[in-house]
Amino acid sequence: MAIAKESTLRNLLLDRSKGHRERSAARAAAAMSDGATFTETWADTAAWSPSAFGVVNNGVVQGNGQAANSGANHAFALKDPEKMRAVTSVTFNGTGIAGGGRMIVGVSFDAPGAAATSGATNAVGLSFTGTGIYKWGAGAGGTEVLLNTPGAAFTYTVTITVDNATISVVAVRSDGGADFAAQWLRSSIPSNKKVGNLFVFNSATAGDTTNYIGAIGARKEIATLAPRMGIEGQQRTVHWTTTPTLGNGNYGARIALPRNYDHRVPSPLILFSHSHGANESQPYADGPTRNVINALHDAGYIVASTVGTPVGFEFGNPSLVDSQAALYKYVRDHYNVSSVSIYAISMGGLGGLNSARDPRIPGVRAFVASSPICSLAYAYANAAQGWPAEVRTAYGVASDGSNYAAKTAGSDPLLKPTDFEGIPMLIIASPGDTIVTKAANTDAFVTALNGITDTTVITASGEHNDTTQYPGASIVAFFDRYA
Repeated sequence: MAIAKESTLRNLLLDRSKGHRERSAARAAAAMSDGATFTETWADTAAWSPSAFGVVNNGVVQGNGQAANSGANHAFALKDPEKMRAVTSVTFNGTGIAGGGRMIVGVSFDAPGAAATSGATNAVGLSFTGTGIYKWGAGAGGTEVLLNTPGAAFTYTVTITVDNATISVVAVRSDGGADFAAQWLRSSIPSNKKVGNLFVFNSATAGDTTNYIGAIGARKEIATLAPRMGIEGQQRTVHWTTTPTLGNGNYGARIALPRNYDHRVPSPLILFSHSHGANESQPYADGPTRNVINALHDAGYIVASTVGTPVGFEFGNPSLVDSQAALYKYVRDHYNVSSVSIYAISMGGLGGLNSARDPRIPGVRAFVASSPICSLAYAYANAAQGWPAEVRTAYGVASDGSNYAAKTAGSDPLLKPTDFEGIPMLIIASPGDTIVTKAANTDAFVTALNGITDTTVITASGEHNDTTQYPGASIVAFFDRYA
């Protein structure tokens, strides 16, 4: 254990982060006061067009046997670049919808308040059918499969978010399992198509009580509902967008809010740095990682993740750090953030450490990593894993390695440990890890940090990514100490 010190630079960054927190809280307050709201608790369907699209039963809307005419709009028009966030629930039996139908939730491009176009051909959202969960694109049908044959009944919390860059619709199972997410770039949508309505569709036959859409709450801002109306707080809610450094629709940034998130109350933020071959969806797609992230959500943390280029193989390069800095700024500007810390796994150790010392992410409170690469030189020398060629691509290094030092200058955390002065660190690593060896990474880095900052090491067991390397309770306790 080293003794943490606070350098002049560290104190300046902490001061800057305090200003960021104050501005984040002010923006959140403005969003809560300025954003128009709509809440539908399904006492009836009078607020929807056409109103006969479904059957209300005990606060939910079921199908009414209307086939292609089973969709309805509620006017919620957005002018560019207006934003919105809506939350609802879909209860899906997982095996089939009576009459071979489907349920869809999202937004439509119909004129505000107009009757929904037959067949949901002018809407985007998520489609739930007996054969899977699909991305539903206006006029394109459910062609992108997000989950084949669900098989089991769940209630899904669905978040619809429209920001300057994207429309995203993300469903989260009631057990906190994987996300099912769809995204559309607003720039790719024809200029004559404007978000005009909230959209729901349930083409189950009348009498199907196992597939239904629950209450809906929406705000013309990226902010939670107040009062929460029993709509917020059921499960984490997720926003999938892109950052300016990426500008593409395939990958981007995932922002997950804990179920108790309230836009009026500041919450701590964790920036997640993904492992080799992964992307921003990893926190929820990977079992051991998901367990840690769910523990963080249960403790009230926002978790945000992103990527750089080449996606999945960045090895902590400037592209990834640029994306992390842009993501931090985005979350700070759209949510109510009290502090920022970083959690990294495996290859993400490099990206997480390089982000922790970037002044665009000031005042990082704590850094935690599971089985991290802490030495870029180690990765570059690891021919057994095929990493040398990937590092060369990530940094633009010549095939003969002649410009390695110049191209990677400032990107190897082990070469300048003083950059981490005052950032407390917890690292979990196993001596049995033959892929990212503890001696060359964790041990070497902790030795280099001696006298610079507080470091704690938890010795795990097994090969790389063994479940012992993901002790959720210990990770949450460490972040809590500094949040």
